[in-house]
Amino acid sequence: MNPEARGRRTPRRRDDAGITGLPRPRMLRIDRGFVVGLLLVGLGFLWLKGGAPPGFPGEPDLAGYRGAPLLVVYGAPWCRDCEAEWRRLEAALPEGLAVVHLVTSTEAGYGHPATAETAAAWAARLGVPPGQVLPAGLTTMPLPALSLRDGSGRERLRLSGRADLERLRAEWRRLAPPPASAGELGLNAPAPPRSGG
Repeated sequence: MNPEARGRRTPRRRDDAGITGLPRPRMLRIDRGFVVGLLLVGLGFLWLKGGAPPGFPGEPDLAGYRGAPLLVVYGAPWCRDCEAEWRRLEAALPEGLAVVHLVTSTEAGYGHPATAETAAAWAARLGVPPGQVLPAGLTTMPLPALSLRDGSGRERLRLSGRADLERLRAEWRRLAPPPASAGELGLNAPAPPRSGG
């Protein structure tokens, strides 16, 4: 021990109550990760409860397609399997399912986001109306891929590679509106009277 410090006494701390020598009450320590987790769970709950879901980074705004289930098909000119996969999907798609194609990149591939010209060329190559093909900045996405979304825009199914058509149909049946009854279609309405004799 230092000889100079021998005679010194360490001063005691006084707590807020003015009583000396008692240990201070410990503050509750909350881990930052726990707080962030709670925040994310709360935001996830709000997102699931309602409200428009956020768009996926790099995708164009698809809000105009909300209101009915939508199949988003991803492809790119450099992807050898994308066109063949679309042909297979096109033949097996359920009737009434809206489809939009997103071109993820140019012919140059990764790091080269698609342009309007790329989207027009892709529409011609697939034989679909140009309004169904939109450019996107998803240059690192593995292809071919598709995403089935519900009427509010939430993704319900994502498939990469060769799509499992049975799984796609099963999810579509869960999302599809119930078929109209015969009365709603006017099939049970009385026939109009015949004119003439």
